[in-house]
Amino acid sequence: MPSGIECDKYSIMGEIQGVQRVENSWTNESLYILNIISNELEFDVCICAKDLLGEPEVGRRFKGHIWMQGNVTGYR
Repeated sequence: MPSGIECDKYSIMGEIQGVQRVENSWTNESLYILNIISNELEFDVCICAKDLLGEPEVGRRFKGHIWMQGNVTGYR
């Protein structure tokens, strides 16, 4: 669902299908790449570990405000 007046910002809630922890080589920040299923759409969310509440695991829910870039991979 679009959030605010800009069309590329969304509020989402979905189930985590995959979790990958990586490190940004420029800033040395820890990041999570989460594969999310929301309303039958599958996409990846990248978030700084410091901005995430809790520990992401497969099967848990993710809820947040995102800035959509790129493409949604399609229906399941």
